Amino acid sequence: WCASLDAWLARYREWVARPEKEALLHASVFLDLRALYGDSSLVRRLQAGLGRLVGSHPRFLVVLVANSLRVNPPLGLFRQFVLARDGENRSTLNIKKQAINLVVELARIYALAAGSSASETAVRLADAVAGGIISEGSRKELLEAFEFLNQVRFRHQSQALRRGETPSNGIAPTGLSQFERNHLKDAFRIIARTQEAAGQRFHAQGILR
Repeated sequence: WCASLDAWLARYREWVARPEKEALLHASVFLDLRALYGDSSLVRRLQAGLGRLVGSHPRFLVVLVANSLRVNPPLGLFRQFVLARDGENRSTLNIKKQAINLVVELARIYALAAGSSASETAVRLADAVAGGIISEGSRKELLEAFEFLNQVRFRHQSQALRRGETPSNGIAPTGLSQFERNHLKDAFRIIARTQEAAGQRFHAQGILR
């Protein structure tokens, strides 16, 4: 992955113009690129180039949304949790894969649609509001859901460490308080509603099925 700015722009151009499975995998990682050391202007120029590419290839966002819709929050029709049924993760839900990552992906998509090059979820959502992509109300409830989900995740992992166990993203609802279970369901419902709205906005339902 050590390459010149021009080589990176060529990679981005290929991923955006031909958003197939491997390209989407790379995009999900490198769209969150941040400058940590060295000439940060290179990252800014790369992000600016990405913005131009996305603007000229609108199908890229459609495919990103459709790919995100492959995973749904673990909440059934009657507000019951949908849990793993077998294996070592039986009777748990994966709070990172089935919830937190979905918010990250939605914020990334909305920010790209707004022409933002931000890499932090909260900033991306704010930029999406400024760009007229989502409402302030949607930003607020999605960010609150994101923050609550992370609180539950980090508390679960810190408790596992104190017990001498390996921390994981598998949450057993039976180990949560009634307050946490109720708010977890509310967060999942917010994510599901936002996914549906994104699918409709970008006409993404069914294109990868």
